[in-house]
Amino acid sequence: MNKVLKIISTFLLGLSLGGVTSTTFISTTVNATALKTVHPDPNASEREWTYKDNVFDAGNETYRFTKHKVMKVEGKNYLILYVDVTNNSTKSLNPSLVTMVLRVTQDTPDQVKTLEDDTIATDANGLEPLEDNLYDKLKPGKAVHACIEYELADTKSPVTINFLDSTTANTIGQKTIQLKH
Repeated sequence: MNKVLKIISTFLLGLSLGGVTSTTFISTTVNATALKTVHPDPNASEREWTYKDNVFDAGNETYRFTKHKVMKVEGKNYLILYVDVTNNSTKSLNPSLVTMVLRVTQDTPDQVKTLEDDTIATDANGLEPLEDNLYDKLKPGKAVHACIEYELADTKSPVTINFLDSTTANTIGQKTIQLKH
């Protein structure tokens, strides 16, 4: 529902500006991977959650972070995290729920800011199919390319992603991204 409202708002804003949109790519780190499907595991939810080498295994789903970039859209800077999501379970699941166990912060000169996930996908910036993959249910054993977007406080300060255990909210892994400008 929230995604639909954001898309409608963005569309209406675009119409009010005469259809003018502005997207600028600032930096990119590329490490794309091929998608891997798995045999669905009825016990996937019992697996221990881990984070290692850009892979967040959350039991039912595995998230392989493949690259990131900073994108400027309508005057705001966003961190785009590209991720391959695999459903390890025997049920269709919503990959976007991962954002509930990611604590993303940016260490600016004045504060450590908590960043919130956002939706900025359009046909023009090419993120729409990836964002759709994050919010659409993923069938058992299948994998998709997706993206998660965060509005940045600035384009110079590092961003830290803490991967949390869902039952304890303890950090089980951490990734820091040095932004290039």
